[in-house]
Amino acid sequence: MRIPPSVLLATPFLFMLLLTGLNFRLITDESAYHIKVVETFAATWPRIDISNYSSASTPLSYLIMTAVGKSFGFEIWKLRLLSVIATFLATNVFHGICKRIGLPNPLLSSFTFLFFPYVFFFGFTIYPTAIALFFGLAALSVYLRDNATSFDLLKGSALAGLAVLSRQSFLIIPAGMALHELWEWYRSSFKARWRRLIERLLILAIPIMVFVPFLVIWGGFTSPINRADEGGTWFLILNPQQLNYILMVLGFYFVPMLLRQESRVLLSFRRTTLPIWAVLLILFYMFPITFDENSGSTQYVGGLIAHGLYVLEHSLGKFAGLSATLGLWAIGAAVLFQGWTIGSADAIRDKLSAIMIMFVLLMLLSPVVYERYYVLLIPMITLVLHRYFRSTKLLTLWVVWQASVAAVVSYWQIAVK
Repeated sequence: MRIPPSVLLATPFLFMLLLTGLNFRLITDESAYHIKVVETFAATWPRIDISNYSSASTPLSYLIMTAVGKSFGFEIWKLRLLSVIATFLATNVFHGICKRIGLPNPLLSSFTFLFFPYVFFFGFTIYPTAIALFFGLAALSVYLRDNATSFDLLKGSALAGLAVLSRQSFLIIPAGMALHELWEWYRSSFKARWRRLIERLLILAIPIMVFVPFLVIWGGFTSPINRADEGGTWFLILNPQQLNYILMVLGFYFVPMLLRQESRVLLSFRRTTLPIWAVLLILFYMFPITFDENSGSTQYVGGLIAHGLYVLEHSLGKFAGLSATLGLWAIGAAVLFQGWTIGSADAIRDKLSAIMIMFVLLMLLSPVVYERYYVLLIPMITLVLHRYFRSTKLLTLWVVWQASVAAVVSYWQIAVK
């Protein structure tokens, strides 16, 4: 009997529920920010003041949590269960996308997405990411339809608007789609299609316009209490370190992409690739990643990769740390090259590429290099890189490895940190 994919995808969630009961200690931002916001909203319900509260995210996730708490109680496990449900639904939506665009192993690709540590573990916490991720992937599922009509874009924009209301960084999805529309218009006989372009851009602007009132109310990208000028820690700054860290994330989480026959093309030193490698190497040395685990530092780099390299550098010396950093970076650059050279370009890859460009631009303005911010990037990269990855055995082994990493990170967060 064939087991439905949704049942298999539910297995890690059931295991964590049985193991923890969702009653573990509050994790970092849960106590510092998220619980406080829910408590504040609950105390003033239904007259909620969204003009200033102690979180950098837009309020929809907190409003949903507060409504659930008002209906069923504010026990921690109940609020966390909402994130579990949202993450499970998001994983199933992602699996549906994988099947529809023709990934060779949609179930295994879905598990690699789920076991990205900052999807998996934070799916069991009171973080706004899970709810935003569900709405964001649901929007992406509609946007990626073949020959998406204006009505498809309207449905996608409605879902993207909910994602933006849960976490403003999901603006990259409609913004990326708008970039793709402009590119398609430019490549076609655009003079005759400008009316269609304007119509589609206006639809894609809906999620962006949803955020405009917050810009007015807050006077910035996040609520005043979180910004540096109000004594908070959030501010905008051009941060090229993000470019190098993106490559390191690719190098750590997508290394199997190089272990296939098509990777031999990377060994040929083409005139077109050498200048790109040269520019990337200049960026690597001009904007090196500085590993500083002091969360109050403006040089703070957080996450599993950063912590591992920090420990390595302080245990074996700077040369070992630099070698490992450069190794991950180089693997990531090779993965990036390969991902956009194998197979032919099509609408799916163009749309995902446009969204990823918007993600990179957003990250360049973020002062903190934090691995959990890359939750937005992981599904896009997976959909691109896994389309031509046909080794079921290798991908299965990688899922086992990534599940082990997710389990270690979860244990560390719950019991050790």
